[in-house]
Amino acid sequence: MIIGNFKKTGNSFAGTIETLMFTVQAILEPISNKPTSKAPDFKLVSGIREIGAAWKKKSQETGKDYLSVIIEDPTISISCAAFPTESGGYVFIWNRERQ
Repeated sequence: MIIGNFKKTGNSFAGTIETLMFTVQAILEPISNKPTSKAPDFKLVSGIREIGAAWKKKSQETGKDYLSVIIEDPTISISCAAFPTESGGYVFIWNRERQ
């Protein structure tokens, strides 16, 4: 299920995340000085609040690059993947966890 669309704006990406519980405008900003190799590559910001983070990943199945994204709020935590679009942006896709 697509929950977000982001377009390139300078060195960041701006867009909207929309679920049944909330709709939020956000910016995906690169982190230039990562303190460790496991630190996120991007932070997800809405207004003055940091609402999540993203890590660069490569699919073991296809070899294609994507972002592993965590969106956090005191009431909910969402894990999703962000895949590059042909226009240079990202589409955020959420999949239900298989049990």
